[in-house]
Order: sequence, then C-alpha cells, then structure tokens
Amino acid sequence: MKTIHLWLWLSIALATLACNVHRNQTILFIGDSFTAGDGMAEKKTFVSLVGQQLANTTTINQGRSGWPTSAYLRRWDEVANRLPESADSIFIQLGANDLRVDGHSEKTIVTCKENMDVIVSRLLSRFPKSEIVLMSSVRIDEDRLIARIRDAGFGEHSNNYLKRIGDAYQQLADKRGLGYLDLIAHLPKDNTHDGAHLSESGHQVVSETIVSYLKQTQ
Repeated sequence: MKTIHLWLWLSIALATLACNVHRNQTILFIGDSFTAGDGMAEKKTFVSLVGQQLANTTTINQGRSGWPTSAYLRRWDEVANRLPESADSIFIQLGANDLRVDGHSEKTIVTCKENMDVIVSRLLSRFPKSEIVLMSSVRIDEDRLIARIRDAGFGEHSNNYLKRIGDAYQQLADKRGLGYLDLIAHLPKDNTHDGAHLSESGHQVVSETIVSYLKQTQ
C-alpha cells in the first residue's frame, strides 16, 4: 500500500512539474511610442522579439504613442478595457512624453514618479500576482534627431531628465519591491532611427536585455 501511495505521489509531482515547465506565460508591455515600436514592423519590435525568444510565451503590446503618465491615469477606463485576463509579468516604460507635455523640470520628474506609483497600484489591483518591472526610456541621440522631435522640445539636454526619471522609477521599484531595468545603461548610442525611437538593432538589444532579466529572476 505504501508503495502505491509513493508511486501515486511521484506521478502527481511529475505531472505538475511537466505542466509548469510547459505552461504558457503572458507578458504585458505598457508604454509609449518606444514600446509601441513606432517606425518598425510589428514582428521586429522588442515586444514581439521577446515572445520569439522565449518558449511558451505570449507577449501583448499596449504601447500608446504620445501618451505621458498622466494620459494613462486620465484614460484608465480605456486602458483597463484592453488589458488581458491575466499577466505573469508586466513591463512599464513611460516618461519621455511627460517631458514633451509638461516640460523639462524638476516638477515633471516628481510627477512622473507619483503617477507611476498610481499606475502600479491600479495594475496590482487587477493583477495581484504579477511581477511588475519598471523601465527607463533610452537616451536621445542628438546627431540623429529629426526636426519633428527636436521641435517637440527634445535634445541632448533631455538625457539628464530621462536619466533622473529613471532614477526616480528605480527608487519607486525599490520601495515597492518591483523590478527595474535601466535601459539607458544597457543601450549604447546609435540605436535609434530618428534620434529617439529604437532602430532594428535597438529593439534587438532591448529584447535581449528583457529576456536576460526574465531568465535570471524566474
């Protein structure tokens, strides 16, 4: 009888392990045009590439071009209606459009952090078991900056503010037990196609950075 019980226990344990190994995971990405992949074919965006590099993984791109953190709060009902039923991991990248809308200032940095804190709380209320990872934007490459983006107020001076917004997100992540990825540190220059949005090589670097993070933490 004990032998039968042991065999049954081992069978259940092995079946559970096999199920977990092959279980599909869902990764949700929230952000602005950087996440949406403006100027890039969908299959070449870092969101899509993450799904291509990880087995049994579905990635969902909820990047919204032009949206600052305040737009996510103001239009949260619209956001919530498009969220999946579940998500194992959620990566959030926002901040550059806050500089465009609210200006390059200390107040904008503080407001970004406060708004992100609210966004995180709303996501956790919907997905209490999800791992949330905050991400910085990448640096502006002034040598490649096109007129439209320069006219929006971006330039080499923006990099200091993008770095400080990232630092504020890292402080928030540490406080709330979230993950954080400093893409400014991981991504060298010459990885944009217009001075602000990722080129094909840039998307590849970001996807590899995210995949490496997931493999180290899971």
